[in-house]
Amino acid sequence: METTFKPATSRQTFALKLATGIDYREQNLSFEQASKLLQEANEKSGYSKTKTEYVKPEKIPVILHYMASNESIEILKKTICNEMEIKSILSQVDINNREIPDTKKYVFLGSGCGFSFIKLDKRNSKATRVIEKAKEIQKDINNLVRQSFDKEVIDYLKFLGNPIEAIMAQNMQYKSTYDQLIVNYLQKYYQIEDVSVETRLD
Repeated sequence: METTFKPATSRQTFALKLATGIDYREQNLSFEQASKLLQEANEKSGYSKTKTEYVKPEKIPVILHYMASNESIEILKKTICNEMEIKSILSQVDINNREIPDTKKYVFLGSGCGFSFIKLDKRNSKATRVIEKAKEIQKDINNLVRQSFDKEVIDYLKFLGNPIEAIMAQNMQYKSTYDQLIVNYLQKYYQIEDVSVETRLD
């Protein structure tokens, strides 16, 4: 059974002239031949007629959702866990550096008291608003971190005289970790590069 000959269309021959510089109008090409020649010409030029797949832009979470995410809470929790690993007993001693009996001993946890701050261009109103909001919700985020610990850990820290609330309020490493999360948010979602965290010991 013979297949009916289907000639190349004028649109195909015109496209071939543009793609190859050759005029195929008088060469009696079939539709299939013209299609194949066009495909080969497009492949050589790197052009693809396939539409680029649409990629939906990533939705930017508000700073509250970012800071309250499981990932952020785990980072803050890990900071406290790391601080608990660095312990030393401070006791009262006399002028000869001998321990005075029956005096209270203090447990020192981690990197000690200090503060952190975020350096940025104050003219960047977007970054300034995000930082202000992150500071406003810090108590709520701290509560989420506290709730992520077992009661035994909370009670143990309280027994040592270093309740978890005090660590969150005073510990330099915890504070700088919180601020670094804010910086990461600004860099990831708003491409703000001129922002960083600095720390100072009390």
